[in-house]
Amino acid sequence: MASTGSVYTGLWTNWEAGPVIGRTLTVDYQTGAYIVAALAIFVRIVGGRMWDVIRFIIFRQSSSPQPEDGLYHQQQAALRNIEGNSQILIVLFDLWLAWRKKVDSVIRRTSRVSIPAIINYIAFAAAGVFVSRVTNARPGSEVLLTRSGTACGYMDFFAAKDLGTPSMAQRLHMFSAYRSIESQAYALSEQCYIGSEPVRSTACPVFGRNLVPWKLTTGVDCPFGAELCDGADTVKLTSGRIDSVHHMGINSESEHTAYLEIESTCSALNITSRLDEGTLSSIRLSTADAKKIGYMNDWYFSSVNLGPSTLIPMNSTYAIPQFVNWKDSSANTTLGSQQISLVDFDSTVGASSTLWGTGYKIDIESATFDATPDVRSFSPIPSLHHPNSTLNLLILANRNIYSNPVHSPWFTATQPAPVEGMYLPTFPLSVLAYTTTRLLCLPTNPPTCTPLFPDPGRTPSIPTNASLPFTSPVQRSIATRLARAATDTDLFDPLRNRGADALLASRLSRVQSSMGLPADQWIKELSHLFSVGMIQLQAASYLFAGDVAGAGSVARSKPSAEEEWMCGAQVVSSEAFSSFSVLGLAIVLGVGGLVVLLSLVVEGGTHWVERKMGTALYRQEEWRDLGLWWLMRGACEGRVTGEWEGKGEVPTTRERGERWVMPCGYMDGEERGDDTARGEAKRASAMEQRVDEGWGEQERLYAERGWIAPGTAR
Repeated sequence: MASTGSVYTGLWTNWEAGPVIGRTLTVDYQTGAYIVAALAIFVRIVGGRMWDVIRFIIFRQSSSPQPEDGLYHQQQAALRNIEGNSQILIVLFDLWLAWRKKVDSVIRRTSRVSIPAIINYIAFAAAGVFVSRVTNARPGSEVLLTRSGTACGYMDFFAAKDLGTPSMAQRLHMFSAYRSIESQAYALSEQCYIGSEPVRSTACPVFGRNLVPWKLTTGVDCPFGAELCDGADTVKLTSGRIDSVHHMGINSESEHTAYLEIESTCSALNITSRLDEGTLSSIRLSTADAKKIGYMNDWYFSSVNLGPSTLIPMNSTYAIPQFVNWKDSSANTTLGSQQISLVDFDSTVGASSTLWGTGYKIDIESATFDATPDVRSFSPIPSLHHPNSTLNLLILANRNIYSNPVHSPWFTATQPAPVEGMYLPTFPLSVLAYTTTRLLCLPTNPPTCTPLFPDPGRTPSIPTNASLPFTSPVQRSIATRLARAATDTDLFDPLRNRGADALLASRLSRVQSSMGLPADQWIKELSHLFSVGMIQLQAASYLFAGDVAGAGSVARSKPSAEEEWMCGAQVVSSEAFSSFSVLGLAIVLGVGGLVVLLSLVVEGGTHWVERKMGTALYRQEEWRDLGLWWLMRGACEGRVTGEWEGKGEVPTTRERGERWVMPCGYMDGEERGDDTARGEAKRASAMEQRVDEGWGEQERLYAERGWIAPGTAR
């Protein structure tokens, strides 16, 4: 959706999340992949260092100054020397195999180590996988578009009214842009909505931040007169709050936001008493107009009268001529007949391919109430009036023949056809009356709202009589942008652009024949159109700062000083870039750094504190003596080497350059010939040396009691 050159890379604030949580870093996709990989490696390193801390704690909790069995000492040695979670689990399994028949409760004793190791391993393995979601938790990355100059602003369509001026090209570009928007919205509505719920998927590009959820309510009261509502089915479709930040993606602080609310109520009208049939004179054309289309004087017409047309000089709202009647070709009836809209005379007469086209033909008549000025294609009868709303009549001319009876109100077909087992439409025309209320609101307490009305004859804007308490020029510019988007699009653009081919039912129709339709087909059609309308609404707002694929070059008017900030404030989702939460990165790096630092100082710091306090020194001694190098000293000292010296982590042989063969228990022929006294003498000398080095009261206690001190040769 957004071109590479228009996406801002670097640090910016996503105001929907706030000034702290919303701090965001956007980079290109390749750099983002490197960052994610580095974070995953860092998290695994932190996991290893966390295990160092855990095993140190477990070692000290398990440490005992009393004599213990071999399993205890081997488990303590494993904790002291094995740094990896997975490696220590393998060692614990080996310990279980070796000791399960020699000591009691092996599983319980080893589980003190294995359970923390497993938890730590799983936790950091999962963290390594999901670290990218911690930094940017949504499908795709939210990016900020930035544009300037003529690439930003409202489309410059209303600057000139003369079709002969160069602005005609601008008009065509605008038509192209909106047709492209409608085409994309039409496709995305089925791909990105399941019923009224949006699908969160990277396969659903959004002209903003989030798709608009909406709600369908059935069984509501019909809002029109009793005659038209008699037996009429009615549904209501409501958008709820369409927020300028959360849905439209206009990046602004919370105090500057505005929002839209759109509610539509639709009824399948009972028009039995409003259907007329007759010759040309029955639709009451003026004499002058009748002469212009005199070749139709003998045609037979069906019409619906819900108020006189303001576009064609007739008292009916809509009329269609009948050419063929499958039921009775000699009778003046209309059931199953070939039909043509009055407004299509010039394009269809003599063109048989057009006359015998699809099985449906649709007309849309519109009127506004309480708007200044009213915009109407017909003058509705009083029972259709609905204050502060826009009324649309969806008039369906149905010439299909169905394989099953159809009981869906807008498509009713229960009349047996001449072809056995097939059914014809019950009425030549059927009407859905659709009222739409558009409200522009500010989040005051209580909210302040004003109705909006589409007006294709002038620049869309906030009504001049609206009184909204704007808190700043920023909020006023956002409200104006929302108002233009809401009044510049219509839920029925697909029907105006595609005709009846935009109906889902048309997919089942071919050569004026159709499969049977479900009873809720009319609701499916309305739901589809409402979803399309929500996407179009977002796209109309998005056009201020972005381009739509296939729309061509669009001329834009230069934004005013009050509007110019919005050129760099459009948030959309993009798969070509990666955005990271600065706070998320700081938490990952900060907490991870603390864990690494803790692992480096926990051993030395704990031992230093204990030495100062003079407590629990046996734990230090055990930790030291079970270290790898001290275990080597214990294995070799007095056996194949002389005395060792040193109190630190790495003891050394006292004799410079002393050499021996590993393992320490190996002796050549001459060594095996020595008497046992020599070995005993070496061990005694080693003990004396260790005591003389002043290792403290702990080892003196071991020596006095005859215990074998940790690290002493066995």
